[in-house]
Amino acid sequence: MRKLFVRLWRLISSRAVTPAVIAIFLVLYALVAFWTDEALVVLMQLVRSNPVLTALLALLPLNSACCLIAETRAFWFRRRLLAGQELPVLPGLFDEEVPLALGALPSPATVTRVKGNLESAGYRTRVGERGTAAWRGLNGFPARFLYLVGVLCLFGGILVSLTTRVSLRGTVVEGESLPGAGPGEGVVSRISYAKADGLVLSKRLVIESSDPGSGRREEYGIYPPARFKGAFVYPRYLGVGVAFRFSAPELPAGYQQQAPLSIYPPGKEAEVAVPDTGYRLRFSLQAPADGSDPYSTGKLVINFKLLKGAAEVAAGTLASGGEFARDGYRLALLDARRVVVTDLIKDRGVVPIWLAGAFFLLALCYWVTVRLLGPRRELYITWRGGAGLALSRAEGRRRRHNELFHEALDRIADDSAH
Repeated sequence: MRKLFVRLWRLISSRAVTPAVIAIFLVLYALVAFWTDEALVVLMQLVRSNPVLTALLALLPLNSACCLIAETRAFWFRRRLLAGQELPVLPGLFDEEVPLALGALPSPATVTRVKGNLESAGYRTRVGERGTAAWRGLNGFPARFLYLVGVLCLFGGILVSLTTRVSLRGTVVEGESLPGAGPGEGVVSRISYAKADGLVLSKRLVIESSDPGSGRREEYGIYPPARFKGAFVYPRYLGVGVAFRFSAPELPAGYQQQAPLSIYPPGKEAEVAVPDTGYRLRFSLQAPADGSDPYSTGKLVINFKLLKGAAEVAAGTLASGGEFARDGYRLALLDARRVVVTDLIKDRGVVPIWLAGAFFLLALCYWVTVRLLGPRRELYITWRGGAGLALSRAEGRRRRHNELFHEALDRIADDSAH
């Protein structure tokens, strides 16, 4: 039973697990891409609905956690070994292992010369009855630890997101409540879209809402995403909400509707069909003559075409509150407001994914600092009975470290030969 557990642990904590699982998902993605343009969306749905794929994805955070435990254990084991504790040398603790066949233990003079040579090169040393240890530089394990924690957060966040994510798409309209809000909650007072001096975004979208009862005000933008009632607010695309009333000679009672239209930027068209009549109204946003952005200024002028079948019956331009009338056809634009089609997503995996980015940044900063100031280099020579073992490990500047390591081995070998 113990052997089975050891083998299972070695398999789960192997560094090869994560690349293998990612390769499987890349193959699945490539196969799905042959059948649909929405390959990523379909693959996410498959993972969410298929227990086998969900379990396969769960191997990624599990492997990250096991690697974190295994490498932390190896780090502390190596520190205790260099500190002089009599412990067995586990495989994989050091980069290089050289067995030594000694006829006798190295003489004190040889050990002193090896110690002096290493100390003159800037190493700290420890000489004990069973061996000699030397080390220099800052240990890079904290960077590795932060990196592994980041990987765990990243894959754990992706797993949680895919299995528990709930999304609601709605339309945010000026003067109305946010989607999912209760009566009088989250009333959108203004939607602004203006130029920004950001490094990434050239324009800034802000949805301002207020609670008339408490007077509390909130702002929702593109980046970073804000939260409303536990859901992240992700604006997707801009549009114009129009309220119109239409009548025709054969439709004297008229037809009235309020509809959000995806007609931004200017020139983009959207249609609204009048039920059971064959009439269609095609709307577009007029581009101002001065070149300004109508969504930014709020001056929304609507171009329209009235179609019946393939024939164009009438066309014109209306501002909010305007009315068109000709040959028995009448179209009144009751209102035109800025709208934003928005996704409200309850996703518990977002925070771990953001934390992963923070851990990766900290790991990179520490790693660069260590590489510049002095990476860790270690060597350990131990002898028990008539046999010895020389161990070496370097996180950087390997060439000089290897020269000192093999020079120490040559001194010990010469002493043993004599």
